[in-house]
Amino acid sequence: MRRMWLAVMLVSVGCADEIPEDVSAHMEAARTANQAVADSVAAPDIAALIAGAPAGGHADWVRDIRTGLDTVAASAGVDRGEALYTVQELYSRRYDPLRQFYGTDGAAGPGQQLAQAVERAGMQLRELMRHLAGDASDGDVIEANVRAVQDALDQIESASQAAGLPPTAPRDVITTGS
Repeated sequence: MRRMWLAVMLVSVGCADEIPEDVSAHMEAARTANQAVADSVAAPDIAALIAGAPAGGHADWVRDIRTGLDTVAASAGVDRGEALYTVQELYSRRYDPLRQFYGTDGAAGPGQQLAQAVERAGMQLRELMRHLAGDASDGDVIEANVRAVQDALDQIESASQAAGLPPTAPRDVITTGS
């Protein structure tokens, strides 16, 4: 034990001259640098988002969500797990690109109306998943949740038309700059 204590003392004495004399100044400089990085918001890499997005544009993604939801209420009565999996896939593969481009702080710079519609659809999809994951929800609750998601998708379509987005956006609009 004494040998270990002696080794620790020798190491700390040997390293003592490597410790900066004014540690607080270095810590303050590091804090300032970290704050500057935290305060700057990097714009998303549009090219990477488009490359990772599914084929088509936002209108195709909304249509795919609608088509997938058509079977959820019926399949929930037979296999709730399969219905939940379907909604999770729709959320991750179709809704997420909508959110990344048109949700709040979306890469495509959506208007407030479109961003709110996209966020509402996400909220409704999450609510549907919550009900599908629980055992207490009956078929009527699931059907009401599916209708709520469909209504939210209607709002996305209306808001995107009001914003003048072509159905192929964001792909064509962002890559051509129109």
